[in-house]
Amino acid sequence: MRTHVFVALFSAMTLILPGRLRAHGFVGDRFFPPTIATDDPFATDELSLPSLSEFEDPGSPHTRKLDTGFEFDKEIFPHFALGIGQTYIYQKTNGQSGGGGWDNTSITAKYELWDRSKII
Repeated sequence: MRTHVFVALFSAMTLILPGRLRAHGFVGDRFFPPTIATDDPFATDELSLPSLSEFEDPGSPHTRKLDTGFEFDKEIFPHFALGIGQTYIYQKTNGQSGGGGWDNTSITAKYELWDRSKII
């Protein structure tokens, strides 16, 4: 039942929001990608929902881990954004029951130092 509600809400959001969504990091025809040093240098409104990652720890005993998270960033001043993120972690070791819990909440502040449109 919950899956059907989630799919219905997600479908409604994709039909309502496309006109309001815009890509960031573009200046004219050029795109400025994030680098290893700057994960996401753009201070804009963003919603990352959900972020899923699943992997197996090669250590002994083998452990499978599933991370499900979200992040929400809101630009409150020009070129300045605040963000909040949360992750739920589920781990299961072979031959044992699994368990999960919430990771630490992350709160971020982003400031875009350079206006890239004036560089070009």
